[in-house]
Amino acid sequence: MGTGWSKPTRLPDTVNLVGQAIWKPCIAADGTIYFVSIEKGGKRLFSSPHKNGAYRQSQPLSLSDGTKVDVDPEIAPDGSFLVFCSAGRLAGDSKDHLFIVFREAEKWRAVVLIRYDGDDKNGYSTNDEPHLGPDHRTLYFSSDRVIPAHFPRSPEQAHLDFNRLDSLGWFSGYANVWSIPLSTWPNADDTGSPSGTK
Repeated sequence: MGTGWSKPTRLPDTVNLVGQAIWKPCIAADGTIYFVSIEKGGKRLFSSPHKNGAYRQSQPLSLSDGTKVDVDPEIAPDGSFLVFCSAGRLAGDSKDHLFIVFREAEKWRAVVLIRYDGDDKNGYSTNDEPHLGPDHRTLYFSSDRVIPAHFPRSPEQAHLDFNRLDSLGWFSGYANVWSIPLSTWPNADDTGSPSGTK
């Protein structure tokens, strides 16, 4: 057995939908590939199961109907839940937000908005690019959220604030990497609110 990477091999047309752009693939332990493509004018989530050594025809996920902007799928290794980003699922809100959906047998349950401390209803942030950590229960993602400052500020606190502004754009409106535990979500409903940390 050699070392290093093999040459890239194009996956078959059962995965690569002909004439469509495909991006952000992720893969479950059983080989099923999940990805994003464009259909019905929106961005939609698809999957292609791997059975008997071959990829089956890609099909859109029932939870993603093409009328929203569903992107960045991240599947649990055992396929029991999927985290993704979506815009247009919340009335009057066009920002990207994190959602989670659980699977029972072959059916997906209801899609649930992931909320966390600091992302209150009056200050929704834009959240993208979810990735599961090695424990499969910690979610890492990018967000433009900031920690609110409480006033008055002492000179020492103000000095620390300015140092953070100079550090990689922190608190300056750029996306930073955050993490939240998913331990509260195995039987999630819309009341969950894990704490987010930078």
